[in-house]
Amino acid sequence: MASSKAGLISIVLQRYVIATAAAGFVYTIIQIPFAIYHAIKEKRLFRNQFLPEFDFYADKMVAFLLATGVGAGFAITFELKKFVRDFLSSLENLGVDEGDFPINKFLDKANMAIGLLFLGFLCMAILSIFSSINRINTTTPSKSSRGCFK
Repeated sequence: MASSKAGLISIVLQRYVIATAAAGFVYTIIQIPFAIYHAIKEKRLFRNQFLPEFDFYADKMVAFLLATGVGAGFAITFELKKFVRDFLSSLENLGVDEGDFPINKFLDKANMAIGLLFLGFLCMAILSIFSSINRINTTTPSKSSRGCFK
């Protein structure tokens, strides 16, 4: 019974990692046209404070979502590697070598993919800092354009 619960938790965590990666991807795709418009025209698409406020809160939400996805992904691959290692050590008495199973390579590739998700989290966290500086600059106009460091 405990094995079936562990399997169900594993599936749920894998789906969560994929969902967080997809949410980060969709958010980035949605932000690209606004960023291109802002880079070309040097002004915002909407005149009011909606986009800086949206960027401020959405960047933080997506960054935390990606961080939880990274944590869940590393946790599940760690647990699966431990389970596979224990299973393979029990098969050593039968003469089965660990190198015969491709699951170790698969879990290593999963760790690399989660590492890319971690890189996405780091980029989103840095972007969140920039959106915070942008929000400060748009809400409190000053003579200096040096951001927070006045």
